[in-house]
Order: sequence, then structure tokens, then C-alpha cells
Amino acid sequence: MVGFNPGLMSWQQGHYYANPRNYFYPLMHKYGITPRLFAPHEDVQLPSVGIGMVDVLKEPSARSSDIPSKVFVAGRDVLIVKLEKAKPRIVCFNGAGIYSIVFGRTCKYGMQEERIGGAPLYVVPSTSPANNGKWQERERCFAELGEMVRREQMLGNNLTPSTSWIPPLRRRRGAKRRCGIVEALKITPKGKPRR
Repeated sequence: MVGFNPGLMSWQQGHYYANPRNYFYPLMHKYGITPRLFAPHEDVQLPSVGIGMVDVLKEPSARSSDIPSKVFVAGRDVLIVKLEKAKPRIVCFNGAGIYSIVFGRTCKYGMQEERIGGAPLYVVPSTSPANNGKWQERERCFAELGEMVRREQMLGNNLTPSTSWIPPLRRRRGAKRRCGIVEALKITPKGKPRR
């Protein structure tokens, strides 16, 4: 799952999507992407079910719009290299804005034409509570993403975490904690880990 950057609550707690009003964890469970409802403090367990998290920027902000887009654009190449190295089976962008920054064009929600490291790209409306106007589209997109994940599992592609860790950036002055782990997702055929 690719995001912009940690929100202030996520940064302070050291866990992804820590705002209790964020819809990320409930939607992941509701549509079968995770086997159970995870709490934000359990984000370190997501790689065990094949879910990896990465933000383009590790600097926290109340809203991603508080940071100039050129700062996110500067992180684009690093993000692509990380994802290509991890060889994910599916790359999902949590919000059209982050996709637009990475690829320099607007998009519709759902499957995209581009690929990273051979993996299809999928865009869901942001799960941020600030994005409440997209509820029906968000539900539709997460349902479709859940179907994609189940299709991969039925083909015998087990979700397994990558063995290469992507370290978080250094803490910003005055911040209490770093955001949690960052690990890209990797799906391997028949459960055999890639080396």
C-alpha cells in the first residue's frame, strides 16, 4: 500500500493509519484483504499476511497538502526503486493524489495502465477521514481490490513478506516517534519465497 506521508497521529503513535476515523483497517477486513480486523498498533503484523506499507515521504503533516508537491515528486524515484526491488504482485495507491505525483498525470480509480516491476497498479480513494465524499467509490474499489487478492490466492500465489526491509527516514526534530515498519509486499507462487 503506497501512501503520501504519515499523519500527525500516526507519527506520534508510530503506526500507519492510526487515526481512529481512518477507514483503512476496516475496509481491508471488510473486503477480505486481511483475514481479520487489525488495529493500527498491529501494523507490524501485516507483512505476515502479505501486506506491505510504504510512504513516499516520512515527514509527518496534518494533511498531505501541507507539504509542497515538489517534495513528494523528489521521492518518486526512490519509491519506484524500492517497489521494483521488492517485486510486489499488486501495488495499491491509497489516493489518486499520490498516484498523480508518481506518474505525473491524473487517473480514475481502479486499475491503471502502468506497472512497477511488472506488478499491476491499482488506485483506491484515500481512506483519510478528510475524504468522506468518496464513500461509495471507496467501497467499490476496495471490493474490487479484495477480488484481485482472492484471485491471486486461488491461483496458488500466497502472500508472503519481502525479506528486504526498507528503513524509515530519520526522525524529524521534535517528533516523538518514527512511523512503523515499511516493507513492500511480495506474492510468490506456491508459497516459495523469492530470494
